[in-house]
Amino acid sequence: QVSIVRPSPLEVVAFQSLPSTLSAASGPIGRLEVISKIRGFTNSWEMRNELLWTHTVDHPMQNKTMCMDALRSVSQGKVESFYDAIRTMRRDFYILHIRNALIHPAGIAAWDCGYYLGSDGCESRFGMATDWWNGCRGFLTQSSLSLHHLFNSTAVLHPHDATSPRHLRPLKKLPVNTTLLYHHCGHNSKPINEYDKVFVISALWDYNYYHFVIDSLARMIRHIKFLRKNQDIMIHIHAFEEYDGNQEMHGSKTYRDGVYRMRNRLFQLLGINLNRIISGPVLARAVYLPRFIHCAQSISNALEIRLLADELLHQAFNQLRQVPPDYLRATNHSGGPAMGAKEASQHRYTHFPISPEVKNLVILQRYATHGDSDRQWGNETTATIAAAFRDRFPDHNVIIKNSYSSGLDNYCLACDLVDFSRTDILVAAHGAGMTNLMFMPPGGLVVEMVGEFKDVNFPLCGYYGSMAAIVGLHHFLYTYNFYDSQGKKAYLKLNPLEAAAGARGFFNYLRNNNTSSKYGGLWNN
Repeated sequence: QVSIVRPSPLEVVAFQSLPSTLSAASGPIGRLEVISKIRGFTNSWEMRNELLWTHTVDHPMQNKTMCMDALRSVSQGKVESFYDAIRTMRRDFYILHIRNALIHPAGIAAWDCGYYLGSDGCESRFGMATDWWNGCRGFLTQSSLSLHHLFNSTAVLHPHDATSPRHLRPLKKLPVNTTLLYHHCGHNSKPINEYDKVFVISALWDYNYYHFVIDSLARMIRHIKFLRKNQDIMIHIHAFEEYDGNQEMHGSKTYRDGVYRMRNRLFQLLGINLNRIISGPVLARAVYLPRFIHCAQSISNALEIRLLADELLHQAFNQLRQVPPDYLRATNHSGGPAMGAKEASQHRYTHFPISPEVKNLVILQRYATHGDSDRQWGNETTATIAAAFRDRFPDHNVIIKNSYSSGLDNYCLACDLVDFSRTDILVAAHGAGMTNLMFMPPGGLVVEMVGEFKDVNFPLCGYYGSMAAIVGLHHFLYTYNFYDSQGKKAYLKLNPLEAAAGARGFFNYLRNNNTSSKYGGLWNN
């Protein structure tokens, strides 16, 4: 059974009424194009006819000429509006209802006649579904079994053990070698467990903040009230670090603990009991399988991501006992009661200034313990960046947010989200922390600093330009080349003064021009 889930008219109107997202890149003229060629994005790359295996078949990056034209335009100092047409696209969300299915850790659902894996998801790029299902089906056929037998044979399941989690019944006493069954139909020989009802939000790289928020949580947000109400439904995640991670993930308890804290804090903020979170190969009698989020193209699911941002902010303000800002109250669909000013004033979180005369500029530091890299900054580099931006933005309150703090036990996720809702400008190296731009109010500026240009950094076809368009922000790309052609030493280092000057120039352009007018002029002439 398939159910179509459509957004409310208010959601659609609010999204389509956002200001156009304008994109620009740092000077001097032509630098971005030169750097992109050094990293392999040349004319010969553009002219190749084959599809990129790294992207889904309908991803904008498959149109290499379109992506390169966008890059060349901003490289020449032009201001472009790439995303207006995308906002008019209609992409309905759906959920599949399946009975008696075997679930792979990556969220692939199989039953006797075949399997389902949404072509939108990143998982579709690697052929894992076909390989897994062919191996499992072949083993079951050879053993004269089917998935139907696993559910209906009393010899297969042992009685509900009081020491097991709720609804969990590990497979036992099979008429075949259980180890071989786990090897072929499970994953990495992990045991297969059974549950009554399972809601699947598994996503390939859910150890990463961006992918967990965008690829996992956005899949469940339209059903959040249903899930809160029905506590007997388990929620299946991938837990990549447990089932597919590299040796660093498997061998580092500190790393895994950090991943658990990240996911658990988000679930708790959304009001989901952690006892309901499951992973691994699973048999389920009732499966809820929502549509996969479009891999690496978040704007395709803009309304789900906007709804998720609103709900997380609503819960954050609720937790801190504050009145949400007007733009949040106007688009919130959680149905929670509005908090009165008197009630909010009794316990007020004021980490960021809330005066309308003071704007906040946040610098995200992905903490580096052993020197800088293209995505990590040491304290000295971060301080230099902060000083440059304070000089160019004297009308802003410049704050540094360090990724190290999120690993502490006393870290306050709600506090961070509220802070981002009061942020006018976000400055960061490309990385998962930039996901927090989804909590910023419309009209702000995102400054993405890129030291190793890759496909994810392209204007129009990359990650964070399109994500900025979801919430009505503008996108400025500052590029340099941290590595030489052999990928060894830095030969064009980050220049904070140049980055801040370029960001200020584009910021002035945004403030001095009517953003509903025709684009294409030079922003820094």
